[in-house]
Amino acid sequence: MSLRRKRNKIIGMATLAVAISFSMHAQVPGCTDSLALNFNLLAEVNDGSCQYAQQSVYATTIADPISSVVMESSGLLFHDGSLWTINDSGNEPELYQLDPTDGSVLKTVLIDNSTQVDWEALASDGVHFYIGDFGNNQGSRTDLGVYKTPWAPVLQSVGDTVVAAEYISFSYPDQIDFTPLFHETDFDCEAMVFHHDSLHIFSKNWVDNKTRHYRLSTVPGSYEATLIDSFNVEGLITDAGIRPTDDVIMLLGYTEIIQPFLYLLNDFPNGKPLGGNKRRLLLPEHSFQQTEGVAFDDSLSVFFTREFNFTGPGLYHTDVTAVLHPIGVEEIGEKVCSVIRNRGYLNIKLKSKSNAGGSVEVFDLSGRLLLNEGIPDGSDHFSFNDPEPSQVLIIKVGELGIWSTGVIVPLSVIQ
Repeated sequence: MSLRRKRNKIIGMATLAVAISFSMHAQVPGCTDSLALNFNLLAEVNDGSCQYAQQSVYATTIADPISSVVMESSGLLFHDGSLWTINDSGNEPELYQLDPTDGSVLKTVLIDNSTQVDWEALASDGVHFYIGDFGNNQGSRTDLGVYKTPWAPVLQSVGDTVVAAEYISFSYPDQIDFTPLFHETDFDCEAMVFHHDSLHIFSKNWVDNKTRHYRLSTVPGSYEATLIDSFNVEGLITDAGIRPTDDVIMLLGYTEIIQPFLYLLNDFPNGKPLGGNKRRLLLPEHSFQQTEGVAFDDSLSVFFTREFNFTGPGLYHTDVTAVLHPIGVEEIGEKVCSVIRNRGYLNIKLKSKSNAGGSVEVFDLSGRLLLNEGIPDGSDHFSFNDPEPSQVLIIKVGELGIWSTGVIVPLSVIQ
């Protein structure tokens, strides 16, 4: 065999070995959220397929009504310890600072070089705030835009103030028909967040009840927004809020029969909020109320507003910490394994495969042995029935006489 043929054979064998190695170590896609109905213990990459049981959340009333100055509060933002809001079409081009404890107006900020066509959303990158002038309930607007203003002069002023804004003009790449049809368009919009150097816009679709996600530059200028993807929310999206430290986005909306809901988006790939977990949370106490603004505070809680009804506009607050956290996750020892407590089972994933006939023991807090099971040889994942799902338990995982101990808790303890 010639030297060239030997070299090519070696290269081919090496390429095959790399391909086999890659195939053997390819990450498993699936639902990685232990709170989902279709949680997959083996999944390593979240593919956005998680399905959830219907769930309701309940809110604390901060003020009902809040100040009549914000009768049509539309966008909502939490920044520098305060809430900030705007009114929608037909109102002054002003930003309002609200006291988060009672909803009173603390400061009014006039955006003096702006036009209030139909302001609907607020976003912040920490240095600037953005006002979305893209309400479009007839689908006929060709002047969609976002106002960009620095926070510094707003926060430094003692009382009411006046500031100037830069302008970002945009259009939708998929809109070709601008015939005005009231509430018969899929190109209305009321939701926006800032995430990873871009603005992310979520449409309000009156016809198909979906939302489309677009990405838009934050640099003043004229653009065609980039369409990323869409999702059937079965309703009308009226605002969005983000907690950037956790990459968690909350959409707010209501159905055709005015049943308000939240959509919690988390564990998504970079720049694709609709590509991860999408969990719908109903707000049954607010049926037949037009919820219009939502914002995370400094924790995993959200404020939301309701537009004027018989009692005036309202401000509410709800905690979603328990919705995001698994029922019980514990790293045992030096990450010898992780234990996920979910729907009556203890799901265990070992750091490496067992080859020595190990075992798992579970005790209650009095020391009573509740479970003693062997670990299947050659396995790195397995499940057992949870002996006491509502109790705090002690779990020991051992192999070759070496034991690691941890504590697992029920949902009622993780709050």
